[in-house]
Amino acid sequence: MRKSFFRVLNAVILFLYRITGGRIGMFGKHSGLLLLTTIGRKSGKKRTLPLRYICEDQTYILVASYAGSPHHPAWYLNLKHHPDVIVTIGANTQNMRAEIASPEQRQQLWPRVLERAPLYGKYQQRTTREIPLVLLYPVEK
Repeated sequence: MRKSFFRVLNAVILFLYRITGGRIGMFGKHSGLLLLTTIGRKSGKKRTLPLRYICEDQTYILVASYAGSPHHPAWYLNLKHHPDVIVTIGANTQNMRAEIASPEQRQQLWPRVLERAPLYGKYQQRTTREIPLVLLYPVEK
């Protein structure tokens, strides 16, 4: 049931995000919703879903929490295989490259993530896996 719930929820948020031009996705100056398009690691198809991001020093950070599930979210597994992604924030779409934060980067960034989104701390307590952070960088043309 959990997968189907998230699929329906993501479809609704995706629809609302697109018809409002991303206006429903703002959580403040340094946080909001973006649309992440990855390539499916098994299907090879484009997959787009809404995700909360945190902006730190002009870098977008994604938290692969899956609400504290014992498994990594599919989007995280997809970008590990295909790190070139498309990111839409509001009306702006940009090609980006995803990198998994190193243990040192995660240790430095995790407290900042929790300052802006404390719920991720509860998700971390629910699971035995360390929740990864993903850093998004613009791809220079």
